[in-house]
Amino acid sequence: MEARFLSREAFTVVGAAKAGQLGEFNYGEIWEKQYMPFDERLKPHSLDGGYYGVTLGESDHLLYLAGMAVAGLPELPEGATRREVPAAHYAVFDCLVSTIGATWQAAYGQWLPASDYELDTTGCDFEYYPPHSGEGEMPVEIWIPVKAKA
Repeated sequence: MEARFLSREAFTVVGAAKAGQLGEFNYGEIWEKQYMPFDERLKPHSLDGGYYGVTLGESDHLLYLAGMAVAGLPELPEGATRREVPAAHYAVFDCLVSTIGATWQAAYGQWLPASDYELDTTGCDFEYYPPHSGEGEMPVEIWIPVKAKA
C-alpha cells in the first residue's frame, strides 16, 4: 500500500450529517436520502466538483458529513450542515468505491503502524470522490491527517 503526501488548507464542507459511532452508519442512505436533496443547490458553489465524506469527532460521538467543498454559498439550505475541515498534512490513498472499506482497514491497521507517521488528531479524515464520467468504477481518495512520529 502506497501513500501520497499532500498538505491542504482548511476548507468548508456543506451537506447532510449523521451522528453515530463507527459501524453504525448507513453511508448509502446518508448520500441518497439525506444529501441528494441539497445537491443542485450546492453544485454551483463547489470548489472542485467532487464530493466529500468527512468523519468528524464531536464530543462523545462521530459525525459523518456527506457533501461538497463550497465557497460563496449565500445561505445554508434548510436542514444542511456546515463544518470546516482544518488544514493538515495528509497521507492519501487511492482506491475504488468497491474497496473503500478494505482500504480504510489497511491504511489504519497496517500502513499507519508501520510508517514513520502517526495520526494528527487536530485534523479529520475524509473520502474524496472526484468528478466521474460514469464509465467504469468510481475512483476514491482516502485522506488521513498525519504528522511525523515523535
